[in-house]
Amino acid sequence: MLYKQEGFVIRSVNYGENNKIITILNEHGHKVPLMARGAKKTSHPLQGATQPFVHGLFIFSKFKGMGTLSSADIINSHRMMQSDLYKSAYGAYCIEVVDKALEEEEHDVFFYELLLGVFQAVEKGVDADTMSMIVALKCMPKYGYEPMFNACVITGDMNQQQLNAYSFKYNGPISNQALSSDEHAYRISNKALYFMNLMYQLPIQNLNSFNISDDIKKEIQTLIDNMYDEYVGVVFRSKKLLKQLDNLKI
Repeated sequence: MLYKQEGFVIRSVNYGENNKIITILNEHGHKVPLMARGAKKTSHPLQGATQPFVHGLFIFSKFKGMGTLSSADIINSHRMMQSDLYKSAYGAYCIEVVDKALEEEEHDVFFYELLLGVFQAVEKGVDADTMSMIVALKCMPKYGYEPMFNACVITGDMNQQQLNAYSFKYNGPISNQALSSDEHAYRISNKALYFMNLMYQLPIQNLNSFNISDDIKKEIQTLIDNMYDEYVGVVFRSKKLLKQLDNLKI
C-alpha cells in the first residue's frame, strides 16, 4: 500500500554500502521506519531528505514491517539545526525525549506538534536550550509523572514569590513557610519556578517569546534533570554531549 505523509526524520542510520534506514515521526504522531535505498550516495535524490531534523512530505510503500521510501519533498530542512553544533545537540536531545516517550505502535499527534513548534521557534531565533527544557517538561506526563510548579504542595500557597524550593519528598514546590518540612529540598528561585510553570502550561503554538537568563536556565535544567532521575529513570544518551558542550562554555 502506498502512503503519503508529512513527518520529521528523527533517526537516520547507514545500512549497507548505499542505503539508509530512517524513522519518521509522521503527522499522526506515529513512528514509521523506512528503508531509503541509495540514500547514502551524495548524488541520490533522497540523500538530502533523509537527514535528521528534516521536515518533509514522504511517499512510501508499506505492507508489514519496515516500509520503503519512494520519494520525499523537503518542507523545511532546518539547516540551522543541522549546521550549528549546539543547536544540533539540543535538537537531538528533544528528539530523544520524544522518541523514548512514544511507544512504537502508539499514535499521539501531541509529539508531532511539539517538535514542529520547537523547531520553528529555534529557526526564528529562540534559544535551543530553552526549547529543549520545554520539550522535557511537556513530555514528563507522557512518562507517567504530572508535575506542578505554581503552588506549595504542603500549604497550598499560590504566591509565586513564596516558592523557593522543590521537594522530592512531597513531589512539588514548597514555600518559605514550609521549608522546615523537608531540609533536603532543592533550593531554587521563585523566578525559575515561575518560568517552569510558564513553559509547562504555555500552548505549543506560543513557544516563540522566551528570554531567560543563563543563571535561571541552569537552575531549571538542574531541577529537570533531577526530576527525570527521580521520577522517570530514563537515561538520555544525548545528555553526554550537552554536558561536554556546557563545559566548553565555562
